[in-house]
Amino acid sequence: MLLSNLQALGERNTEIFCLSLISLSLQTIGQFRVTYVSKKPRARHHNPGSLIDLISLLRVATLIEFRLREASVLDLNRGCSWNLFLAVNFRALAVFFKCVSATQRKVVTQAENKSKVTGLRPAVKMLPLLLIAGLLEVSVLASPQYLNPDSWSPQQMEAFLDQYSQGVAEGPEQDINFSTDHLGLGTVTAVAVDSNGDLFIFHRANRPWNYGGTFVNGNVLSQDARTPIASDTILKVNPDDARLITSFGKDFFNVPHGLEVDNNDNIWVTDVGRHQVFRFPKNATTPDLTLGEKFVPGSDESHFCKPTDVAVASTGEFFVSDGYCNSRVLKFSKEGKLITQWGSPWNGGRLSPFNLNIPHSLALIENLDLVCVADREDQRALCYNAGLPKGNGLKAGSFNRTLIPQGDIGRVFAIYYNSADNTVIASSDGQVQYPDRAATYSVAGVQTDEWANITPMSARRGASLIHDLCASRDGRHFFLADLPQQRVLRYTMTERPVFIPRFK
Repeated sequence: MLLSNLQALGERNTEIFCLSLISLSLQTIGQFRVTYVSKKPRARHHNPGSLIDLISLLRVATLIEFRLREASVLDLNRGCSWNLFLAVNFRALAVFFKCVSATQRKVVTQAENKSKVTGLRPAVKMLPLLLIAGLLEVSVLASPQYLNPDSWSPQQMEAFLDQYSQGVAEGPEQDINFSTDHLGLGTVTAVAVDSNGDLFIFHRANRPWNYGGTFVNGNVLSQDARTPIASDTILKVNPDDARLITSFGKDFFNVPHGLEVDNNDNIWVTDVGRHQVFRFPKNATTPDLTLGEKFVPGSDESHFCKPTDVAVASTGEFFVSDGYCNSRVLKFSKEGKLITQWGSPWNGGRLSPFNLNIPHSLALIENLDLVCVADREDQRALCYNAGLPKGNGLKAGSFNRTLIPQGDIGRVFAIYYNSADNTVIASSDGQVQYPDRAATYSVAGVQTDEWANITPMSARRGASLIHDLCASRDGRHFFLADLPQQRVLRYTMTERPVFIPRFK
């Protein structure tokens, strides 16, 4: 279609014609990289980012095609067209720098056993280009043609509907009237919903986590941070208006992190400062199960090192992701006895499914006998066989599938299985090249939606860094733990119009 439209588009606008050529060039480069990577397995071995670079190239090409289609339909004025033309060029140049930087070989010095990369880091070159591209695109999107379709002329509307078919789809939209400001939250680390639909919030109150001061000697909690937080850190609130129902946790936790509510409404939490995992029975304020030794990090069968999350099966068996300094996942019986564990740090060479770099969040998909792990720093999510009694009979910890491919949404902070519609929602830190803070995936690993977007125009209300997220029991509402903004956001499934290109 692109080639067939080149002449027609070029007759209408020189800039749009140039956009078409850039798109075609990027697709050609992308196809060349596919051939090069497939014929050079050693290159892919040394540069596992090649496929990610290819995806980036094709994404930019797709963006250009949609932008030129919109520009052609709306007949933007020359100023908007030039801004669009420059924006896409800057974005394409940023991806080019990323690809060039990614192909630079790492030089390992045998004496020091350290890695060095020649040249500037990709982010140093990419960031200014992406910022400029973003500003230019905002100027285009702020034009009357984009902000107010009602202002379109009948000819513009007819041309638009000639190339797009209109439909209706559901997607998460932020409830701007939902606010947790009155709760006086500190850094929010986790959210979960119980069987009644009430929302639990785990936060650190006024306790900071400073990498230079909270822990000493790497992973040992400092003396100053060993004083428990003097306010309630677990809050139970109404999911509709965030009205406080009850709270507890005062004078107990040191550095809260993960929280999970199981089918029996037991509350499971992790404390990375104490290096422990706790289970609180329903309506109880003291734990009936404690794993790990207080303030003692370790990597053996009875210790954790900054455990991050818990996932609990209906059978009572549970999984722990461990964590910031141990690259592993552990499976326990309902009594708390270790059954098995898997995972290890990456030590060079090909990145395997068992190399984990901060396993940060867990999601249990019982109907498929899967436990999925957000491998945060490797920017991916992986699923393993859970080995449950009524499962698929495969060994717990054996690799099953990739849920979120590496680099798809940036660093993956949290994943949550939404059983109401058999999907997985995931959150990221929203880097410049990944403006959406959340995404929805099928259990087969296909992304179906991106949402919780933050833009310069909505920065005050949009999401920033989503450390955890969960869904209501009916799967219609989503609660996002916005860590740096010290709040919880709510998104609700809402019907919205969609326009699907008509390919002729």
